Amino acid sequence: IHRELSKSRPKISRLYGQLAGGKFTDLILEEYDKAVAAVLAITGQKELMEHEPVIRNIIRMRNPFTDAINLMQLETLRRWHDTPEAERGDDLRQGAFLSLVAMSSAMQNMG
Repeated sequence: IHRELSKSRPKISRLYGQLAGGKFTDLILEEYDKAVAAVLAITGQKELMEHEPVIRNIIRMRNPFTDAINLMQLETLRRWHDTPEAERGDDLRQGAFLSLVAMSSAMQNMG
């Protein structure tokens, strides 16, 4: 579980939550913080993945790239939501589709 928690991006999650209305975002992120604290207490680590530095560094190196894809996807989704359905052109549809494919590819088994 510590590996999955370390892959999470709470700040990015908050942005998705804001786009969706943010109903449950605060609750989910509070539970995330509790889970991280519990894992650290149980394992005696100061940070997640402390005992697996190679994987921790791979995740850290990957994050700027997946963050950029997430931000592009958020902008595409914002435009999708703000554009009436009848006015959504092929460019917007293709952008939405490509953002999903890009994120799926970037995350692979790390999503």
